[in-house]
Formats: sequence, C-alpha cells, structure tokens
Amino acid sequence: MPTILELASDIISSHASTTPMSSDELILEIQKVHAALKALEVGKEVEVAKEAKPVITVKDVFKKNEVICLVCSKGGFRSRPLLVT
Repeated sequence: MPTILELASDIISSHASTTPMSSDELILEIQKVHAALKALEVGKEVEVAKEAKPVITVKDVFKKNEVICLVCSKGGFRSRPLLVT
C-alpha cells in the first residue's frame, strides 16, 4: 500500500504535468494535498476550498470574429465563415 507521501507525489506530479505552476504555487499545492491525505488517513472530514471562476454567459462567448472557451474562459479563438459548396 502506498504511503501518504507517495500518493501526494503522484497527485501533484499529475497536476503539475498539465497545469503550469510557479515554485510557490507548487509548494502550496503539495502542502494542501498532503494535509488533505493526512486528514483522510485519521478519519477527519476534509473541507475542500473551491476556486471562484468568472462566470461567462453563452451570449458573451460568441462574438463577431472570436469564440471564448466556456471551460477556462480563454479567448482569442477565431471563427471562420462557413463555406457552402
């Protein structure tokens, strides 16, 4: 059975491989994950803080020459006119 440190390491390395993080963010993430796993091990309830994301409406997503991602709110995606043949 893997230890808490091994579990935390696997979780953080998976997260860090897909999400760019500064060294400070990485350290904070390691501390949060390790604390949560430790609390779960002793049977305590873990309170998960949810990050607030900006809410974007469907109306705001589709602009004249741009589309904005509903998942990450990243903009700059260009739309091309549909060519019907």
